[in-house]
Amino acid sequence: MNDLLNAIRASGINPPTHINQHGITRFATTGKEKSGWVSLFIDGKGACYGDWKSGEQHVWFADGFRSSENDYEREQAIEKAKEERDFAYSNAAFNAQELYAKLPHALDHDYLTRKNVKSHAALRIYDGKLVIPVYGVGGEIQSLQYIATDGTKRFYTGGKMQGGYFTIGEPSDMVIIAEGFATAMTIHEATAQCVVVAFNAGNLKPVCDMVRSQYKGRVIICADNDASGVGIEKANKCGVEVIHSPIVGEDFNDMAKRAGILAVADLIIGKKQNLFVSVHDLMANTTRADWVIKNLLERGSNTLLFGESGACKSLIAMDWAFCIGRGIPWHGHKTKKGTVVVIAGEGHRGLAMRMQALKQKYNMNPDNIYFSTKSVNLLDTDAVMRVASILDGLGLDEPPCAIFIDTMHRNMHGDENSSEDMAIFLSNMELLAKKYNAAIVPVHHSGHGDKGRARGSSAIKAGMDAEFCMTKKSKMEVTLSCTKSKDFSAGSNMDFRIKVVDLDGDCFYDDDEGKQIEGVYLEYIGSQEIVKELKKGTTQCFEGLKNAINATKKLGGGRTLVGENEMVVSLEEWRPFAYEYITDKNNRRSFADGVKDLLNQQLIGNDGVYYWLK
Repeated sequence: MNDLLNAIRASGINPPTHINQHGITRFATTGKEKSGWVSLFIDGKGACYGDWKSGEQHVWFADGFRSSENDYEREQAIEKAKEERDFAYSNAAFNAQELYAKLPHALDHDYLTRKNVKSHAALRIYDGKLVIPVYGVGGEIQSLQYIATDGTKRFYTGGKMQGGYFTIGEPSDMVIIAEGFATAMTIHEATAQCVVVAFNAGNLKPVCDMVRSQYKGRVIICADNDASGVGIEKANKCGVEVIHSPIVGEDFNDMAKRAGILAVADLIIGKKQNLFVSVHDLMANTTRADWVIKNLLERGSNTLLFGESGACKSLIAMDWAFCIGRGIPWHGHKTKKGTVVVIAGEGHRGLAMRMQALKQKYNMNPDNIYFSTKSVNLLDTDAVMRVASILDGLGLDEPPCAIFIDTMHRNMHGDENSSEDMAIFLSNMELLAKKYNAAIVPVHHSGHGDKGRARGSSAIKAGMDAEFCMTKKSKMEVTLSCTKSKDFSAGSNMDFRIKVVDLDGDCFYDDDEGKQIEGVYLEYIGSQEIVKELKKGTTQCFEGLKNAINATKKLGGGRTLVGENEMVVSLEEWRPFAYEYITDKNNRRSFADGVKDLLNQQLIGNDGVYYWLK
């Protein structure tokens, strides 16, 4: 018997002083609550034991003895323990509900005053203690929490705590999970968001799983930064965003006392809680666009690349990835060198062939690109967080600046026509975009009936910052066009020709055919000139601007809204070059109309002093 008691103790459970020879022995693991249980096998050569509160259970065999008979007894003992546990929980829940219904409302309490939080309509008073109902998955009270004036907490004897929760507020654009009631009330006051109380760190995971099964929006955990580190450790295992105070030993209620309620709001949701901002603050906090590929991909954005089958959308995506990894321009678009991640949905051989073709196109080796070894279900927030954890463990010099998802359909186990599924997908993409400040590029298929729109729910396009469409121009030519851009000019369509090449290397040699395997890349053949569609006078002004810029070669130098290396001209510098083209007698009027037309069609930029090509 001592061996069994030692085994229980070694499992981290305080053992009972006596164990019954028959049936289940219940005992207190901590305090007065009898959540511990142990059951001896009939032959006395084994036993089952555990803790109903934590859900853990163990099996012990005397001297390593094990047989099919005591295996059967083990299953019987566990099943019997579950039945007794559930019966005890049911009784405790009934009694807790009966008691709660009779208690007076807690209009105030010394604990609330000390924590500087308001009361809640659901709070009650019992024997001078604050009473908080603990709800179960079905929405009924399964236990109660008592909080004394000095902050001492205990739960209703025999009540179930696993998965128990209490909700403050109604869900809107996010749901926040916190441990204690006072902390949750502080967070609710600071953010005006729905906050779910989990009561302790060990209960965060069950509560988080319950919330995510019922709520499809953004879920975050505001963890206690305990000195032991348990709060953050448990929160990080839940597969959602985790936020905590930067000071060890501090929860968000402590933080509010130290730094004020606005500091809590700023840490959790930044400035989103401010409904209005002055124009001065708006402009003072505005930064330049951080382009990964100039006028195509911006850091921190979601950009959809879609097209019909055979329109070479994946070739464009890999071309972008290659140029970003090497830091080389992409057909006239300046590129910022950085690490690229490709969450792929196809075999590595096909990807290797595309990289080899691009290597031959640019006459240099690809670099700084990481491919997933398999597809990832990006509707599963746990899977997305695992991806982030793996990326963090790669030891990269800097976080990825672009993440390609090729294709979206192969990396989400859901319905692309469902607005709910797409809301989860977009929320998970936002997690990655914010964590790494990366450009997120899902590659997707076009609609079955309309090749000019992406397949699936309209929520896909609505949730994107930009959208590019690939269409077939002919059997060997395709066109890239911008079909949505929030913050930059769409620019001209770009035409490409499919270039077939023999891939270099022994691994791409076909022994049966006796020749190198063919690969393809896209060869740029030019933009569709929008100028040809303009009025005669506007076209003449536009040609004059090009010549003026080439002649003056004046750099913006950071004085305009464009980059330091963009070339600009003033109106006076532009005018004489335009007059060389304008044939109308009233050239001054024609020039003014041409400038206005070019600005209206967003072909040129202007900051009030200088003009430049977009």
